[in-house]
Amino acid sequence: MRIVLITPEGPTSRTGNRVAASRWARILRRLGHRVRLAADYDGRPANLMVAIHAWRSAAAIERFKTKFPERPVILQLSGTDIYEYIDSDPIPTLRSMELADRLVALNDLAWRAVPKRLRPRLGVIHQSADRLPHPRRPSARAVVVSVIGHLRDVKDPLRAAEAARLL
Repeated sequence: MRIVLITPEGPTSRTGNRVAASRWARILRRLGHRVRLAADYDGRPANLMVAIHAWRSAAAIERFKTKFPERPVILQLSGTDIYEYIDSDPIPTLRSMELADRLVALNDLAWRAVPKRLRPRLGVIHQSADRLPHPRRPSARAVVVSVIGHLRDVKDPLRAAEAARLL
């Protein structure tokens, strides 16, 4: 299957959207699909579109569905879609969600932000990491915390530090 995978350009190639796109592409290629990553949809034929970020990919989703209305679009909702753009700029965000045949979220609480009429399209994929081969055992008094993400104001980057104060 020919898949176009849309991911918005970010300031670096290490943004969460770019990491998610690379992960999707790797998995889909392992399954035997031909995957083309792009920041925007250029009109070339594809059997399927996977788009990351409803708000930033809105124009690409609209163009693909206009050209190929019968072909599916899978939309991975980003954190900023769920926690910011659905309220601050709902028209393109909701339009993307309405055009998508399937919605994917990466946490169980995303359903709260998705309108009820679109919830049947929503699936959750829990991300995970492989277990370390020989985990270090901290002392009984140690607390090991790891914060991973593209930390910026919208993501409340000091939340982990504030939570540590409560320990």
